Amino acid sequence: MDLSDTIETAQAQKKLHLAAKLLLNPGQSILDIGSGWGGLGLYLAETGSGSVTGLTLSTEQFRVSQ
Repeated sequence: MDLSDTIETAQAQKKLHLAAKLLLNPGQSILDIGSGWGGLGLYLAETGSGSVTGLTLSTEQFRVSQ
């Protein structure tokens, strides 16, 4: 990470870093508790790292992440 990175670049790098640390295999299930806006879950699902179920208490965050 570089201090001149945009927030979007930093978040993309964070998602890549977390996905690598999880050592996920295709077909695994992921439970994302406190999923917020669903960014990490969407990233993992889009990269084929597994199927993701996210839990949030916020109805607005739930609506957006759907």
